[in-house]
Amino acid sequence: MKNILKYAFLSLAVLAMPLFASAVFTSPATTPPLRSVKLQLSYNGTPLKSATLNVAKGTIAELSWKTAEGTKGCVNNWSSLTDPANSSKGTFTESRYFIITCYGIGTAQTAKLRVNIVSPDLSVSSVKLAELQSIKKNTYKAGGFKINATVKNVGGLASGPFLVASEWGKKNSEGTIVGGNIATSEAQSVQTLGKGGSVTISIPVSAGSTVGKPQYSDVYYRIVVDSANTVDEETKENNNSSKWFGPFNFE
Repeated sequence: MKNILKYAFLSLAVLAMPLFASAVFTSPATTPPLRSVKLQLSYNGTPLKSATLNVAKGTIAELSWKTAEGTKGCVNNWSSLTDPANSSKGTFTESRYFIITCYGIGTAQTAKLRVNIVSPDLSVSSVKLAELQSIKKNTYKAGGFKINATVKNVGGLASGPFLVASEWGKKNSEGTIVGGNIATSEAQSVQTLGKGGSVTISIPVSAGSTVGKPQYSDVYYRIVVDSANTVDEETKENNNSSKWFGPFNFE
């Protein structure tokens, strides 16, 4: 009888056991913290404060970026580098966006830089004649005069050195003024002209010092900026000259 009760108790105990053991999920000792990326983009070692950069075509430069400790990596749209604290050197050849994204644990930050390829654009804004002694209509006393020309830089970049000179021309049989006679010996130099800047240049013209030469009868004059063509203005070279004024005769 005791054995029967013993086996019956064991059977009940087995039936009372759960079919599946309960799962136990333990919490990790620490939760990974969010990492602040704090991305800083620099140009030639100087932190950028603006999202736009104006440079000349062909500029050799270095873009660098720094991030906070804990940053896992960075990706960008101009190279395959992934080091979170690195730099890239290259040449700017066209206007475009440079975009970099750096990421940490649970966070990321993107920096965007717009690079614009710009150039100087030199133009003649005004011309005034000085020291010109009139004898009669379109006829003046020989001995020369001066042309005061105001030159402006309406482009997006400061210029390098350039010359401002006078040019004379005469009408052909069709009534078109033909120039090409630039007085290089009387040209005046300008070392630089900043973006949006202007300068007034006084250019001497040795007109009529020897009466009878072709350039001293029914002649037209104009001012040519960057007469030696030393400033690269890309496609804006067509506004470097003033309009023709004249005709002039010298006696």
